[in-house]
Amino acid sequence: MHGSLAFRFFIYVNAIAPGPAATEILATLGPDIDKVHEELTSTVPLGRMGAPEELAWRIVQLVDPHAAWVTGAVIPVDGGQTLGVGRQR
Repeated sequence: MHGSLAFRFFIYVNAIAPGPAATEILATLGPDIDKVHEELTSTVPLGRMGAPEELAWRIVQLVDPHAAWVTGAVIPVDGGQTLGVGRQR
């Protein structure tokens, strides 16, 4: 019943699963911000933090009418972090 109500009223539920991003909250993760930055980027195959704009880009795509077929999705925007391989040196 719950699922049918969601579809009857066109309720879409999706999630963005972000990797480490260069935002203001980064400064709250520890006293040595350079060490925190290095630890976080070492888990990302692309070797860098994401930019807020890169996360926003995917969110904008999800609210576009062309994304009307997308629901129930968890979309990683993490520079490959979910691959679990870390940065290759």
